[in-house]
Amino acid sequence: MTMGPDDPCPCGSGKPYEACCRSAGFPAAEVALHYQRLSKSYETLEEHLGEHAYRIFGQDGPAVALEEFLGWPEGDEPVGADFLDRQGALFWPWFLFNWEYKENEFELDGPRGKTVAELYMEDQGLKADATEQQLIYAINRKPYGFWEVMGVVAGTAIDFRDILTGARIMALEKTGSHTVEPGDIVFGRVVLINDVGMIFGIGATILPPEIKAQLDHFQQSLQGKRQSLTDADLLDRQVQMRRLYFDMEQSILDAPVPAPDEPSVPFH
Repeated sequence: MTMGPDDPCPCGSGKPYEACCRSAGFPAAEVALHYQRLSKSYETLEEHLGEHAYRIFGQDGPAVALEEFLGWPEGDEPVGADFLDRQGALFWPWFLFNWEYKENEFELDGPRGKTVAELYMEDQGLKADATEQQLIYAINRKPYGFWEVMGVVAGTAIDFRDILTGARIMALEKTGSHTVEPGDIVFGRVVLINDVGMIFGIGATILPPEIKAQLDHFQQSLQGKRQSLTDADLLDRQVQMRRLYFDMEQSILDAPVPAPDEPSVPFH
C-alpha cells in the first residue's frame, strides 16, 4: 500500500499524509495501520492477562501487588481513593507485565518469580496468538521511566526522550498528543514494536519542565561513573523511581492555586 502526499493520513487525524505521519517520521501508511491492529490486540490481551492473574493468584493478588507498587507504605500512611484512582493507568500494566510474586507475609496461591504475562504464555503454549506474543515480548519487564516531550503532532504522535537513558521514541498517540506540549514530562512506559512506538502505562499527572533539573540530579546519582544507564539499571530502581514520581505529583497537586490577578501556570 502506497500513500500520496496529499492523501488523508491513515492514522485518522484528518490531515494530509505529508503534513502528518510522514512529517513526524513515519515513512509508510502500514505503520499507522499496524498501530491500529496492535492497539486492538492489546485490549484483548489485557483482558486475557487480567483473567489469568485472578485464576492464578486469586482475588488477593492485585492487593498484594499494589503494596509493592506503592513502595510498601507504612501502616499509618494513608492511601486515599483519589490517589489510587490516579495510579490505575500505571498500576494495572505494571501488575500484568512487571510484578512477580515473591516471598511475602501474605501467602498467595501461585508460582513465584514470573510475571503474569510470562505465566500466561506458559499456559497458552502453542495456542498463543502471534500478535499477543509480539506484544508480550515487547512490553514484559520493560521499566517505567521519565519521558520528556520533545515534539508533538496533535492528534497523531508524541516524540519522547527518556531523560534517564537518553532513548528516543516517536509514539503514535491520538488522545495524549492533544494534552502535552514540548518540555512536558510524563512517567510511564514507551516501547517500540516493529518500529511502532506505543505507550503502555502512563501517569495521570503531567510534570512541568522545571522538574527536569531534579531528574538530571537523580540520573547522576544512578549513573555514577558509568557512561550511560540501561533498562536493567532502571529496573533495579523502579521502587525508588515510583516514589519519586508520587512525590513530584503530590507537590504539584498541593501547590496553591494562584489568585485571579496572578499569572497561572498550566499544570495539567
